[in-house]
Amino acid sequence: MAGLRVTQSFRREPVNRERFAALSDAFRVSRLRAQRYIALYFPFVQTLSTAAGAVVLVLATGEIRNARSRQVR
Repeated sequence: MAGLRVTQSFRREPVNRERFAALSDAFRVSRLRAQRYIALYFPFVQTLSTAAGAVVLVLATGEIRNARSRQVR
């Protein structure tokens, strides 16, 4: 809006429209790429966290079984 009068006075509307459209499209593409990365990253981190918790539970269960079997002997 700030440069509207200058653009109109030099009759650069078509040029500036094309430039704005190109910049706008570049921003859209960049933003979509970032959203895809975010959509992959956070589920991956959640899955990794869940898997780590499962590994800890499995190892702890094994340790408890070993401790109980040593007590029985």
